[in-house]
Amino acid sequence: MKELSLPTTRTLSYTKRDSPGATVPDVDHLLILHVEDNDGDAFLFREHVTQGAQGLMRVERVRSLAEAYTALVVCKYGLAVVDLTLPDSMGLPTVQGLLDHSSELPVVVLTGRDDLVSAARAIRLGVQDVLFKGNQTPGELIRSLILSVERAQTQESGKHQLSSSARVHPAAASSSESS
Repeated sequence: MKELSLPTTRTLSYTKRDSPGATVPDVDHLLILHVEDNDGDAFLFREHVTQGAQGLMRVERVRSLAEAYTALVVCKYGLAVVDLTLPDSMGLPTVQGLLDHSSELPVVVLTGRDDLVSAARAIRLGVQDVLFKGNQTPGELIRSLILSVERAQTQESGKHQLSSSARVHPAAASSSESS
């Protein structure tokens, strides 16, 4: 079993199921901040998470970017899932604002706009994944959320290793930067 520590001190565990070749994640209380103003979309997301994670992930919903900022001060989340069309923020500035506010928090965009150019720009800004509403089964959604947390942790770990390497071997770090 491989254990994965989240930046929020929560833990994800991966275990093999009996079916050949199937790896199914066991998630221990991943707290998700869902930033979505549309009641119907929020209901569907919660239902997909409940069904796909079998109650092991918890979703807390806010309706605006301002409410998200407040929630992030009050509570530690393992992941944020954000819509790009909110009452107080539209498009990529929503993502940038959330990332600026909580740089270590993995962020997934869940949007109704099937726009590959904006999706690529969001990834370049630092989000872990961009999903288009209604295009995933509950299992696919859960898989994406878990892999997004894993990806963020791996990236953060790589940054720390690079930083440690530069402190231990400053000459080696500067020679690799100049090439």
